[in-house]
Amino acid sequence: VQKGCHCREDAGAAHVDCLLQVAVHQTADEACVDESAWSVCSTCEASFTGTVRHDLAVAWFARVEDRPAEDYTRIDAAENLAAAMNMSGKFARSIELYREIEATKTRLFGKEHPLTLQTTVSVAGVSANSGKYAESVSILEEATVVIARVMGEDDMTTLDAGTALAMGYTQVGNFEAALKVQRQLVTKFSRVWGEDSPQTFHCLMNIVRTHTEMGETEAALALLKDLIPRQTRVQGAAHPQTISSMNTLSILLMQSEQYAEAEAVARDVLARDTPVNSERHPRTVIGNANLGLYILMGGRPAEAEKLLRDAIAIAQTLPEFDHNTTLFFCASHGLALLRLQRRDEAAQLLQETHEKQVADLGSEHPHTLRTASFLGEALFSSGKKVEGRELLEATHASQARVLGESVYATRQTAKQLAECLAADAAELKL
Repeated sequence: VQKGCHCREDAGAAHVDCLLQVAVHQTADEACVDESAWSVCSTCEASFTGTVRHDLAVAWFARVEDRPAEDYTRIDAAENLAAAMNMSGKFARSIELYREIEATKTRLFGKEHPLTLQTTVSVAGVSANSGKYAESVSILEEATVVIARVMGEDDMTTLDAGTALAMGYTQVGNFEAALKVQRQLVTKFSRVWGEDSPQTFHCLMNIVRTHTEMGETEAALALLKDLIPRQTRVQGAAHPQTISSMNTLSILLMQSEQYAEAEAVARDVLARDTPVNSERHPRTVIGNANLGLYILMGGRPAEAEKLLRDAIAIAQTLPEFDHNTTLFFCASHGLALLRLQRRDEAAQLLQETHEKQVADLGSEHPHTLRTASFLGEALFSSGKKVEGRELLEATHASQARVLGESVYATRQTAKQLAECLAADAAELKL
């Protein structure tokens, strides 16, 4: 039995084979134009996620794969499968499918038809998700010009492509270009949708994220403290966008080393969000794990260790839960064990987590580097001082180059490295 949608409690749990039979039955009529049963839950009307989304997408495409490439149902099934592969982290297959669809739509409609251009933007999105940021930016720089000319400056497809391009600029470190595009988009979204629309709020949050990537925490905090009251007034205190902004606020407070304030915001988020979602909902799990991290950094490792351990245990039972987020929690749990002087457990967990992140994300992904920093500290404290110090030095150099000297993670590694070097110096004096 899988739970692959947003239904509350167990209402969304079902055998994938049963959902497959429902989809087949509902789309059996060739005249049927509603194919949503392959991707949308009929109970809560939200898109399927995780194993359910993946397996249904594979099954649908298998049923129509032998049709001509230009068959519209085959195109829809291929696009659904490409999106599912992207969500499952199977980026190469997703790009392959999107490229095939793009070629088919070019033959059918032309290279500059809106449907073709939307697929081009999808290719760029998957490229970014797979870490090919420069390739994604290259695609989007060309596509956004064409989309604006064909569909108009204020068309939603144009605005979405611009949003993706700005994100791409952030990912490649071209922050000034990102901020320029994002500020232009805020003006356009405000004009088209209104200053207090969800679309404008989303664009403002992207500016917050860019300032965060630049290490400009104070600028990001100032924007958030203006934005959250507006979101609360317009959308409500428990709206997902408001909750997301508050989660970002708590992270920024932690990065400013305001741990008590970060904990207070995290508790507020859980109080607002938990009545809407069960304890096993991914948002609740993430909220509890974040709370555990803030408590840990605030100096209460025993309380933090239990919160993190429980969050990981739940996350590992949820097929729709992002694997890389679980690994991020595991690294936090490893640090909690280290603070409790359970050094061997900490080192083992951090070593295993680091190896998985290197394989899945690469050695220079921010999450991988964060775990490497914790592992270096664990090795040093467990007596492997040379190995630990060298890992901390290498990690700090990578973080400074990839993330910047002023970013919280880089500062924390520098602080830990300094403490290790001071301990070495003190030992030599003895």
